Amino acid sequence: MDSSFGSRLARLSGFTTLAAGLALTASFAVGCSGASQNDASSSAASADDEALSAIPLHTTKRSCASGSGRRAVYCHAAVRTDVAEGYTPDFGAVAAAYSPEHKATSIAYGPADLQSAYNVPASVGQGVTVAIVDAQDYPTAEADLAVYRAKYGLPPCTTANGCFKKVNAAGQASPLPTPDYGWAQEIALDIESVSATCPNCKILLLEGEENSPPAGETEDELDQAEDTAVAMGAKFISNSWGSVEASNAKNGGILQADAVAEAVHYIHPGVAIFAAVGDDGFATSPNNTDDQKGSGFPSDIPQVFSVGGTALTKTTTNSRGWAEKVWGPGGDDGATNSGCSEFFPKPSYQKQTACKGRLDNDLAAVADPDTGFNIYISYVDPDKKADDYIPAGWNIFGGTSLASPVTAAIFAAAGLVGVDPSFAYENEADFNDVTSGSNGTCVSQILCVARAGYDGPTGVGTPDATKLFGK
Repeated sequence: MDSSFGSRLARLSGFTTLAAGLALTASFAVGCSGASQNDASSSAASADDEALSAIPLHTTKRSCASGSGRRAVYCHAAVRTDVAEGYTPDFGAVAAAYSPEHKATSIAYGPADLQSAYNVPASVGQGVTVAIVDAQDYPTAEADLAVYRAKYGLPPCTTANGCFKKVNAAGQASPLPTPDYGWAQEIALDIESVSATCPNCKILLLEGEENSPPAGETEDELDQAEDTAVAMGAKFISNSWGSVEASNAKNGGILQADAVAEAVHYIHPGVAIFAAVGDDGFATSPNNTDDQKGSGFPSDIPQVFSVGGTALTKTTTNSRGWAEKVWGPGGDDGATNSGCSEFFPKPSYQKQTACKGRLDNDLAAVADPDTGFNIYISYVDPDKKADDYIPAGWNIFGGTSLASPVTAAIFAAAGLVGVDPSFAYENEADFNDVTSGSNGTCVSQILCVARAGYDGPTGVGTPDATKLFGK
């Protein structure tokens, strides 16, 4: 590994004195953390157990066909497969609380729910742009967004009124990437969840060609799109996709040298950048062992907000009116990722000792498809043959692909221009602490089990926009 690798890694992490050692290895040793939940957190979690345990379970599948080979890129959207064709949401209604008397067989959220759950005032976010970076083209994006917003009574967001703009990775209206049914689902989830969370925010959609390039090439269009979003004035950027940290080219992920070289595209002082951590639970990286598992790019970059996922339900057992737990436990139905990075060192804002590398996550939001989000999409495979086929119309989605744009939109609504992940740790009291649930099995409990204060699956918690406003 050449000396320039070590110097790049040091500049990106802010730990110059560690550069030499970090350049020699792609693996960090992991320690043990025996921290346990205190009595107060146990009591708080118990108060919401009834509502959380009443969440009905559903079958799901991944939206985007996975890339293959070196530098495979995955989107992190999951769609419920038990939603009947012709399903129509209850527009405008806030979800009812779960109780022994009321155990709904299905639930999915809309704008009123997300704004209530995360305390987002309806009047904020005027003129603030949230950028969405995704792969491939979604030909009916603007038309479908118009249907979504109209049905929920949100103001129009169009190219004509300056609220919506779709461009390629270079910032041009054409040529756009090749259309893709699976990535269209991802994009629909992104732009409609931003609309739901911050109806007054503008949306800048940047589309790049899907990237699984051969050796010697890079994820150039997604990297380029990130830089373009900044150049076009976006102060908040969401990325609902990622690549697994890989120890060799055969593992279908991203190598450390490439991750370190490309991280510069995701580090823009003055711009808050968010990345979904993934939907496979703890212990997913193929090259990891013991407690050093589950990280991916670009959520592993210390200057990027790593966004985990929760299950969210209405409740009458607390003053907030909502309860959350870690999205888990994993398997085919998914779970939020968490784990230690092998590529990037622990940043100064993280004080945990469970691993020496950067620990995912920093914060979280709703992601469990069992407590999913309604989307509208008309661009589907007419032959119904694609693996990621869904019926046209309304569907219910989840995945950390939902959590990332929701958090980006909350930060935009709260006017948090220029913050980086350290902000979450400095303002932990302004987040909803998630103290129950897990996303797998780990020796160091902080990595995969919720507890009072920071934990890997949900970071410092889920954001409260009103508390964060203007900080």
